[in-house]
Amino acid sequence: MNFKYLLLLLLLFSLSTVIHAQGYTVIEGDIKLPSSEEVTVTIIDNQLNGEKTIYSTPVTIDDQLNGHFLLAFQPEKPMLVRFEHAFENLLIYVVPGERFKVAFEAEKMLSTIKFTGAGADNNNYLAAYYNKFGKEVDQIYINMEASHMMTHEFDRFINNRRLEKMDFYKKYKTTHTFTNDFDEFAFGDIIYNDAFDRLRYAELQKWQLTNVYFNFLKDIRVENGALVKSQAYTNFLRFYIEYLYYEQAKQGATLVPYVSHYEIAKNLLQNKDIREFTLAKIIIEGCMKGDVKALEEVYNDFDLANDNVKYFTTVNKTFFNAKKFAKGSPAPDFMLKTIDGEIVSLGDFRGKVIHVSFWASWCNPCLQQVKYIKEIYKELDAEEMVFLYISIDEKEDAWRNMVAKKELVGVQVLSQGLKSFTAQEYNVAGVPLYFLIDKNGNFAAKPPRPSEKERFIETAKALMAEPYGD
Repeated sequence: MNFKYLLLLLLLFSLSTVIHAQGYTVIEGDIKLPSSEEVTVTIIDNQLNGEKTIYSTPVTIDDQLNGHFLLAFQPEKPMLVRFEHAFENLLIYVVPGERFKVAFEAEKMLSTIKFTGAGADNNNYLAAYYNKFGKEVDQIYINMEASHMMTHEFDRFINNRRLEKMDFYKKYKTTHTFTNDFDEFAFGDIIYNDAFDRLRYAELQKWQLTNVYFNFLKDIRVENGALVKSQAYTNFLRFYIEYLYYEQAKQGATLVPYVSHYEIAKNLLQNKDIREFTLAKIIIEGCMKGDVKALEEVYNDFDLANDNVKYFTTVNKTFFNAKKFAKGSPAPDFMLKTIDGEIVSLGDFRGKVIHVSFWASWCNPCLQQVKYIKEIYKELDAEEMVFLYISIDEKEDAWRNMVAKKELVGVQVLSQGLKSFTAQEYNVAGVPLYFLIDKNGNFAAKPPRPSEKERFIETAKALMAEPYGD
């Protein structure tokens, strides 16, 4: 017997009692012909900002080249986590103190995975569900295509999809036993995803649908404390609040979007966990898309009313970061070297409108915007507007080669890496990232992408028409 495999078995035996007593979830696994030397489990610690904890363990290979592993971790409560090996992953449901086994063939995880032990029926259902329904690939169809469907066509499509999923769920339960908490999750995932998709369609139609269309809401439980961390439920809830906002707007009320969303949620939701999470999410979304100054009052209200430290920390960081980049706030200055070796600063362009674009040679979405940038560049007066492109490439040669290859226009400068001073000053976490800066060196509103050519030019010309100086 392989010595490392023997050690794994001894470790499994010795830790068994201690792990169970301390509320660890334990996964034992066998992998046929593993394609990686480890497996991982990822837990989302904070749904508001995506903070996560990753647990990993090595895969021990036996004499037949099959892999074995033991992974123990402590989830706070029953939850979905992401189980991953090499490039394959699957959402699985775990419970503190639970112990189960999993076996699968590498590179065929979804079609071959089998669970045994505690909670096995829960996770075998998830694997079968995702295998059948393609991990909700049809959601892409709804988002991209449903707006072109007539309402009766969409209604028929969505009804058939829900009935198919519900039939699968009910048939599976006739021969398997779910834990109570998972049963509520599995049922809710179907119901709330269906309701979310219907509201998403309504949004695509700019909410211009008859009252009859929204009759499905009469059968939906708006507050469901058991599913407060379910993505299907939280997605539904946010769109339901958006629906209520537009219902109020139809009555002629003048409403500030995210401020009104906050007030609607605050008055609607009685469950403390649901309310605090939803209010936090609304403020964060508002900071990303709305008027930060208008959110000052609701931010202060959240500060006083919220007891969840994690939520407040995330909201506080997001709010003050948004204020830093809000319209009218001064843009951080910097000094960088151009591709021709000249040192330039943001202040050198005072009196002109500046389009700042953070990009990289390896960023395909960045490069897809190049042709639009060139078209816009020809239409706007270079005496009044500057296109400043800041590469975060680590390697200078890669930056220079791409500038030459694509014949990029504007002022090309390099700020090497996400940890560089300029990238840090502008909170660059990924690219592309765009800013518009007015003639006085202050941030303007968030700019359209260059691919939105007409809107981009209209926005730029409006800024160019504004006066320079106090």
